[in-house]
Amino acid sequence: MKYFLYFIVVLIFSSCENEEENNDSNNNNNSIPSTFREIYDQTYWHSPSLNTYFKFSVNNLFYMSIPSENICVSYEEIVLNNISYDACEYSQGSLSLISENSTSLSFTESISDGQSVIMGDICADANTIISFNVNSSGNIVLTMPMTDFPSNDFELIPSNQSLFSGNNCTNLWYEFTLFAAG
Repeated sequence: MKYFLYFIVVLIFSSCENEEENNDSNNNNNSIPSTFREIYDQTYWHSPSLNTYFKFSVNNLFYMSIPSENICVSYEEIVLNNISYDACEYSQGSLSLISENSTSLSFTESISDGQSVIMGDICADANTIISFNVNSSGNIVLTMPMTDFPSNDFELIPSNQSLFSGNNCTNLWYEFTLFAAG
């Protein structure tokens, strides 16, 4: 009888342990969004100074739309070889995530040295860091080097514009390279 009671107690404790493990794994599946793209997934933002719209998604780095030029581009982490851009042939180009937390997303665009297809000159390499950071007012600040603007910071405000569908956006590298420092 003593062994039977011991067996029942062991059985009860092991079933409680399994229930706790199941609860822990269920909690991990329903976790609170913690990264920038999880928090801002499927949200739309507008930069009045750039006249450009942005959409964040967990499926890529972000989407960008310039309605006045009928452009929609998807920015995804990628490494490609033999890229043609701006009358140059580059051996490699990439978009790579640098860091991401709940309030920021940073990535780099890297382009190797290239060869001009017109003059045969060397096309310089470029390594550009682009970041999105949430400011104290809850808006997002896009920071990127741009020689045509007096500032490298562009404030994005929430927008309800739904200009994006996955079917009408071109992958960045198949269309053009936007951020390469010039």
